[in-house]
Amino acid sequence: MIDKCLYIVIVLICCSNILLGQDPHFSQSENYVGYSNVAATGKMDTDFKLSGVYRSQWSGIPDGFKTYGISFEQKLSNFSYGMDIISNNAGPASLHQNNLRLKASYNKLLSNQSNLRIGAAVGVIQQRFNPESFQFDNQYEPGVGFNSALGNQETFDNTEQMLPDFSAGIMYLTKIGKIKNELGASMLHLNQPASSFYDNGNEFYPIRTFIHVKSEYPVNEKIGVYGIAQYAKQLTAKKVIVGAGIDYHLSEGKIWNLAFSSRLNDAMIISTGLKMKNFDVGISYDIHQSKLSNFTNGNGGIELSAAFYFNKNKKAVEENSDSIEFYNKEITKTTLKDRDNDQIPDNMDECPDIPGVWKFNGCNDKDQDGIYDSVDACPNLFGHKNNKGCPMDELRDADLDGLIDDIDECPFLKGLPEHKGCPDSDLDGLSDKVDHCPFLKGTPNNNGCPQRSIKDVENFDIDFMPNVHVQFDTDQAVIKTTYFEKLDGVVAYLMENRSSKIYISGHTDNEGNPSYNYALGERRSQAVQHYFLERGISTNRMSIISYGETKPIHQNNNVYGKAKNRRVEVTIIQ
Repeated sequence: MIDKCLYIVIVLICCSNILLGQDPHFSQSENYVGYSNVAATGKMDTDFKLSGVYRSQWSGIPDGFKTYGISFEQKLSNFSYGMDIISNNAGPASLHQNNLRLKASYNKLLSNQSNLRIGAAVGVIQQRFNPESFQFDNQYEPGVGFNSALGNQETFDNTEQMLPDFSAGIMYLTKIGKIKNELGASMLHLNQPASSFYDNGNEFYPIRTFIHVKSEYPVNEKIGVYGIAQYAKQLTAKKVIVGAGIDYHLSEGKIWNLAFSSRLNDAMIISTGLKMKNFDVGISYDIHQSKLSNFTNGNGGIELSAAFYFNKNKKAVEENSDSIEFYNKEITKTTLKDRDNDQIPDNMDECPDIPGVWKFNGCNDKDQDGIYDSVDACPNLFGHKNNKGCPMDELRDADLDGLIDDIDECPFLKGLPEHKGCPDSDLDGLSDKVDHCPFLKGTPNNNGCPQRSIKDVENFDIDFMPNVHVQFDTDQAVIKTTYFEKLDGVVAYLMENRSSKIYISGHTDNEGNPSYNYALGERRSQAVQHYFLERGISTNRMSIISYGETKPIHQNNNVYGKAKNRRVEVTIIQ
């Protein structure tokens, strides 16, 4: 009699779960996310996916709670749609709950390292039960026991219902270095459909909030590790799952998975699976840690899953392919030109002469640092974009001023951190890059030039004030004859004013790379210096420097501006 009472209690618990709208849960994390967050619809490396799952939660109880799920998805570029059915069955009273949903999602590329997915679903919930299969108190006779001939004398307004149901979700996927991250949230039963079998009942399906996080890290070419955290809340019921797993690449296209997780205060979960090119299979087992284990004879819950993929022959599907779908480009049905035969048409291929993969727009990225091999200076080493794909510890500091070239605004001139790597030749507190008189100690309110008195101006020939310019042709350091007269005037002035000195600075436009332009500016300033040397001006009266392309006086976006920037400035200092 005690066993029968316990059995009835368990059945009623099962019944209450359905009537109060407590949704089933899955132990395999991908299944839980797939059925709980509709934004995951189409998050796959294929056009079509058909998946199914079976779960027996209380295997130690006759007619225990069983869940079946089946899902179909199709991806059309950034838009995906699908349908899924979840069926819950429990107890001898044939308690059934079926949820059919039509779902859709949209994937928005935010950058080459992140994307956002949003999804929504509309469906119906069918629930029914057979009251004749229940055993009620009024069917027990004193001294006799249960008498099935007695009617249960219970009445229900309905034994079957069809209820509308709405859900929505969002997912953010990003890659930070080598780590792929997934963060999502969803809300199920947004319309809170009524669930009572009585016309005047006030039971309803409460909104279920679901939040999930996952991070993946590739240890090496064979091994990847990941961690998960999931939280669900529905009325007063809460569920938290935390765990970690490992993916081991057996061979091309085959990955074995092993994971351990805990549904806090409920069960420990062990799961394993095998991922193939065209299908996945998985199995998990719950080791109960709650009081329920007293009624299940120690038996836990088992979950089986399988997924089949169709049209999974794209180059986007590789052994090490990212789960984040940054590029969802489709091959058109027409025959397109493909020079490198990587099945990516040339009009979509950023590396049309090098076989590549879809997720990198036809290029490759062997070290997975987000920089294509074709422009990666260290294609086999995970690096930084500020160092052309090389590791941070290999960043160059050409002028040895303590600032790496990529953040040094004067990478070939030894400077100071407070001036972003540029020098302050006259020590007036302004870097040479913004100082209009970089060789004359001045004041900030006069753009780095000294405040001159009227007497100073009268005693100095205005023709030989700073900014005597000599312009050069593209990629040349040869002084044009048209500037000889002006330079000879500087020579004459220096001969008459023996205490005066000159500073010679070389400049270029922005054609070519910075290191070449620095050397070109140096050749130009040396050419002017050599001109003065031949005319009797000693080297101790001259100082030269090259600023390369760092100090343009005009915009470099037109022929005129570039011509003005290809110059040497001669500054006369008394």
